Amino acid sequence: MDTNFDNSNYDNSNLNNVDYGNTNYGNYDYGNNNYYTPEQNASPFPENNSEQPMTVKSYLGYMVLFSIPLIGFIASIILSFNDESKHRRSFARGFTIYSIIVAIYFVILISFIILIFSPLYSLRNI
Repeated sequence: MDTNFDNSNYDNSNLNNVDYGNTNYGNYDYGNNNYYTPEQNASPFPENNSEQPMTVKSYLGYMVLFSIPLIGFIASIILSFNDESKHRRSFARGFTIYSIIVAIYFVILISFIILIFSPLYSLRNI
């Protein structure tokens, strides 16, 4: 068995010129060999208003608005389909779903109470 390996027939010229693409791992760009600079993303919050988080004051204000019986439910439905702010839209959707669940609960509770006490009312009239 011949253990001598002759690699003169192989072309190894392209091994140092391998293109790994523009892969960005963490803060270092291995594809272009450019270091991350803080000026590329200076603000922790994006400039787009839809990405701005809501403040506590705005959450409380919307909770007070949504707590108004009919106007609040209509406002929560309108704001749940609004594309202006995704945080406000998510809050309005959650509050709308919560309001629907509470309304269903009260309908079931009231119908159960009527079902229980209606025979007593009919016995009183005898």
